Amino acid sequence: FYNSLGQVLTEQGNFDEAIARYHKAINLNPSGADSYLECCVAYIYKGDLSHANQYIEQVLKLSPTTLKGSFYHEFLKATDKLAVKTKIDLEKDLLSILEAKENQTINGVCYSKSVRRILKLVEDYLSQVSDKNELQSVSFHRTHRCLSEMILPGGDYLDILKQLHFWLKPNTYLEIGIKKGHSFRLANPPTISIGIDPQPKLRKTPPCAKVFAVTSNEFFQNYSVLSELKNQTIDFAFIDGLHLFEQSIQDFINLEKYSNKKTVICFHDTLPLDKITSNRDFSTMFWSGDVWKVVPILKQYRPELEIFTIPTKPTGLTIVTNLNPDSTFLSDHYDKIINEYMSKEWIDNYELRYAMLSVFNNNWNQIKARLGESLNR
Repeated sequence: FYNSLGQVLTEQGNFDEAIARYHKAINLNPSGADSYLECCVAYIYKGDLSHANQYIEQVLKLSPTTLKGSFYHEFLKATDKLAVKTKIDLEKDLLSILEAKENQTINGVCYSKSVRRILKLVEDYLSQVSDKNELQSVSFHRTHRCLSEMILPGGDYLDILKQLHFWLKPNTYLEIGIKKGHSFRLANPPTISIGIDPQPKLRKTPPCAKVFAVTSNEFFQNYSVLSELKNQTIDFAFIDGLHLFEQSIQDFINLEKYSNKKTVICFHDTLPLDKITSNRDFSTMFWSGDVWKVVPILKQYRPELEIFTIPTKPTGLTIVTNLNPDSTFLSDHYDKIINEYMSKEWIDNYELRYAMLSVFNNNWNQIKARLGESLNR
């Protein structure tokens, strides 16, 4: 109970009150590692890394094999090392932010300026690193994971996809980029599912599903979507393939041809953590590419579409509705659009970037209400 209350208070930016609740949980269960870990995270939000380190040490004593605990331990070690390498008094820097109480709220979620400061430190450092091994080190991958956890609180993208499957109850589902099948397995019978991936790694194909080990372009060129879906259109689709915007747009074009008035298409990786992890080139282990460009493209060239992005970890999820299977605008102007957006600049300002990406609340009831309005028009 106290941990759950503390998490809510943390998301609201009431870090001191959250820590007080976690302490109550610790008093009730002194051997519970989770409460110490939540305290650690709250102190990071506050910019108090000394206390955060004390609590993460306690977490590892109580639960040495905890994955989340090891991630935050690695995060704090990496942060300390970066501060030394860059000769920045990070503790003093973060505490000055704390004293100024400079946190901002976007879409109902408090975004800690201390966490943003650490993210900027990591980004600035990595942008100057030429050693590929360091750029793609496990340490920085875990650091980015922790930053994503703190910057995008609430359920992750799989939670939203699971809710969408349960609520939409689609007759048909198509997923591009199934990898190990974590999201693909969320579709349950009697939904007819198609998974597309040139190198699928799932061990067992789910019931009522069929996997095609080809690229998405090859699939749409060589197979009949309607035949594979038993002469039905696509009710629900998820694009999580190449992390490049031009391929994501091509996937959208191919999917929309088989859509209906209630079709829902989702894009993964549309809310990058920072500039370096949103590069077109795969440079860091935590990498979302430039898929984010899909959102302003669709808003500019297909204004009739309903589009919003959920700030869900690790890198956002965009939902698109009000599709038109007869539209050919994107395919007719594909080369022009891609050339225009190939050099599209990253926007550093959070509020401007969130506006460009139409960021909405990560709240299922609000998501469901917004989708309901769109699908029932």
